[in-house]
Order: sequence, then structure tokens, then C-alpha cells
Amino acid sequence: MKNSLGRIAAALLLVALVSLPVSVCPAEEVIVLDSGSQYRCEIERVADGKIHFTAGGDKIAVDLSDVERIEFERTREFDGVETPEGLSQESALFGEALAIDTAELKAE
Repeated sequence: MKNSLGRIAAALLLVALVSLPVSVCPAEEVIVLDSGSQYRCEIERVADGKIHFTAGGDKIAVDLSDVERIEFERTREFDGVETPEGLSQESALFGEALAIDTAELKAE
């Protein structure tokens, strides 16, 4: 039970981090829209279903549903991790969260 609570807590933390408005340090990123338009920009925040950024001196907000992908120019923590096992090895928090399998969660 203790392990499942840790896994659930880690999952909730990830959801909270993704769901909250995010301030991103200035760095040039590339936002590619479904339409094919691309913006080399500084991302300011993600909030209320929109991504807000500055491109060419203009402040722009675009619906997240219109974003095909974001190409980050900066290396991010865990960028080199390709598998859940690798994530477990890189971070004790993720290691504990990923230690329980689905069958154990269903049993509880």
C-alpha cells in the first residue's frame, strides 16, 4: 500500500506540474502549428488552454489544440532517458513511483 501511495502521489505531481500555468526561462524554441506555420520564439507560459510566447517582438497566444509540436532548444532534465527503467535509475522519486505494476494497483 505504501508503494502504491508513492506511485499515485508521483503521478498526481506530474499531472499538477503539466496542468498548472508554466513560466519558462527565456530561450529560443520552435513552435510548429498544425497549419505548418512555425515560430522561433521565447515561450512565456502555458495557461488556460493556450501557449503564450514572443516571436519577433510580437506577443502571441495560440490554442494548444493548434500546436503540432514544440522543439526545445535547451537540454531538459531527463531528456536522455528513453525508457521507464532509465527514468527509475535517474530519479529516486520516479523509481519509487514506477516500482508497482498495474496488477498491484488494481488489487488495492
